[in-house]
Amino acid sequence: KPGSVAIDDAPAEPAREDVRAWVRTDPESGDAVFVALYATHHRDGNGFANISVPVPGGGVDTVLRPEHLGEGVDGGTGIRLTTEGSGDPGLFLRTPVGPFAVPGGQRFEVWPAEDGDEPRLRATHEMWLLGRPFLTVEYEIERA
Repeated sequence: KPGSVAIDDAPAEPAREDVRAWVRTDPESGDAVFVALYATHHRDGNGFANISVPVPGGGVDTVLRPEHLGEGVDGGTGIRLTTEGSGDPGLFLRTPVGPFAVPGGQRFEVWPAEDGDEPRLRATHEMWLLGRPFLTVEYEIERA
């Protein structure tokens, strides 16, 4: 059934509509090295991005609030997706006994690259736990 998740071959009703999967594979072996489920939801006129990454015995679920980054030097605009803020945004550990809020978060910022001839995007992904940063990844994205 589209949008459902199977655990022990027992289908479950989806918590979100239009769930999409992103499977990153090793180009040499074709083996999956990262899998995540993506969806969106709306509450009180606000939209949120939902990401679920399976881990043994459950999953790590992230609810991100989008924010406009404003206009850059070249007139392009960007977007920030963050777990910061009240309400739905947050980082959660889903376990067999229920979900738990994790004292951490993450933030993605994506904006047009301002140099070069080919259109590209730049992105920064930051993660923190107990208020301390533990991962920052900066990268560029270009059309294949």
